[in-house]
Amino acid sequence: MLKSSRLSNVQSLPSSPFTSSACIPNSTSLTQPNSSSNSPQLDASSPGPPSFLGSVQTGYFSSALLYFSKMRRENIKPNDFTFPCVFKASTALCLPLTGKQIHVIAFKLGQINDKFVGCSAFDMYSKTGLKLEAQRLFDETPLRNVAVWNAYISNAVLDRRPRKAIDTFIKFRRVGGEPDLITLCAFLNACADARYLDLGRQLHGFVIRSGFEGDVSVANGIIDFYGKCKEVELAEMVFNGMGRRNSVSWCTMVAACEQNDEKEKACMVFSMGRKEGIELTDYMVSSVISAYAGLSGLEFGRSVHALAVKACVEGNIFVGSALVDMYGKCGSIEDCEQVFHEMPERNLVSWNAMISGYAHQGDVDMAVTLFEEMQSEAVPNYVTLICVLSACSRGGAVKLGNEIFESMRDRVYGEPKLGKIAADNLFKLDPKDSGNHVLLSNMFAAAGRWDEATLVRKEMKDVGIRKGAGCSWVTAKNKVHAFQAKDTSHERNSEIQAMLAKLRTEMQRIESPKFEFKVIWHKISPHFALHLIERSPDTKLPEGPYSASSSVLDPTHLPRGHHVCFSVSNFDSFLQSLKDKGIETFQRSVPNRPVRQAFFFDPDGNGLEVASRDE
Repeated sequence: MLKSSRLSNVQSLPSSPFTSSACIPNSTSLTQPNSSSNSPQLDASSPGPPSFLGSVQTGYFSSALLYFSKMRRENIKPNDFTFPCVFKASTALCLPLTGKQIHVIAFKLGQINDKFVGCSAFDMYSKTGLKLEAQRLFDETPLRNVAVWNAYISNAVLDRRPRKAIDTFIKFRRVGGEPDLITLCAFLNACADARYLDLGRQLHGFVIRSGFEGDVSVANGIIDFYGKCKEVELAEMVFNGMGRRNSVSWCTMVAACEQNDEKEKACMVFSMGRKEGIELTDYMVSSVISAYAGLSGLEFGRSVHALAVKACVEGNIFVGSALVDMYGKCGSIEDCEQVFHEMPERNLVSWNAMISGYAHQGDVDMAVTLFEEMQSEAVPNYVTLICVLSACSRGGAVKLGNEIFESMRDRVYGEPKLGKIAADNLFKLDPKDSGNHVLLSNMFAAAGRWDEATLVRKEMKDVGIRKGAGCSWVTAKNKVHAFQAKDTSHERNSEIQAMLAKLRTEMQRIESPKFEFKVIWHKISPHFALHLIERSPDTKLPEGPYSASSSVLDPTHLPRGHHVCFSVSNFDSFLQSLKDKGIETFQRSVPNRPVRQAFFFDPDGNGLEVASRDE
């Protein structure tokens, strides 16, 4: 019991404020003490000089290694308490070479076979990136106690290898191992990361049968697991059934609701926790701020911002990014800018949130300027591209948006084979996510692989996957009103529909330019046809005819949205005629193919896509 408690204390020490390797003793001072046959040795009740122990306990790990070196020079032999402490110091300072030297000393002194010394050495190798050495040490450990297994499972979770962690837990049970609280929490984390709902449910049953359900840490792990597996009701059931909750419990429940679009419930849980006097943490504040951002609850978000300032967590990068996102989505661009510029450090999420704030305002100039500025500090991702294009769309900068899109699209869509592999893995993680299927379909379409794009859409329909309906919120008189597409449940729905009808009537009064054309088809082969476009008096197109081919056998009645292929010269003059009439076209080039395409709407809102092929 003494060794177990010692190891637990060592593993929970804070990180060191020192990171300089200049303070670390050299290899000679660690591995070559003055030789003497009468070397004094510390027993278990005397772990070493008080200065060494104090350095480890207070997180001064550089000093701890210096004192360890001094112990060796004075021929004081380290024992089974000293080695876990000094391994911890090497881990905290990320010094694998020093850790290897300490391993050699522990081996020479016969201490490495001690369960706790070996466990600490394994943990050091795992956390400093020496995975091969860690695996070899684990395989060579003759007697593995629960602490050794816990270290292996926990480090597999930290390395984002949940399947390895789960397989190790199963092996641990097969050799008769009895899990403790740390084992159960690590296994729950693995199931949550891999979204293994059924396996996690089995562990939940084991927890109940084993009597661990009353432990707060395990219950928190179960809430987090159900939240990440999109089972908010089960997470809420466990939360409500807890006899005692801590701040982590409330924080985990808020995050579970927010991550599953239960934003109103997340805010309600946060309010309940505040009434019970829970301690505010950066994770909880960032979660509830994200919830208010989705609800466009500006005033509520301001109040949480004030709480964050009082709790001294507003400088946290996650809290700061959440505040930038909240103020941007709520339309308070001045507050958004202030928080962004006052952040002590920024990451990609922070930059994306600020660009998104400008996009909501339609401020394309500021969005593009910030986009160019961020590239010196962070690498843009797909979210960045969406935010910039959204700003161009709302600001009416179609030409600029097309240029940005063309410059980045081949990064996004240039590797359809790689994209297919990525999509297959996404489908395994979440087979019901419509967004993954839509993204794959768009990728195939952009690469000109229309049959595969259509097949993906058909598969979505066959298995019953539908894209989720859009939802929006508006805050009026301190009350949040939520709306969904085709939703008539609002208490003032009749007034809303009457206003929408009035707006439609007023919009129809706006005159649109006339755009009329007639397509005449002449069949010239069983599979292709030649068509002419005649000018009507109001259309004022350039003199025809415009030649094109179609795979439609009988295209007498050309459907809207059908592809019409023009020759190059006629294509340019046709687009110019549309521009002269004030009709906007959206153009693009097909990658790796001599094809240009344009899409436009006639005044009735009907779309037609036309293309030319550069021979």
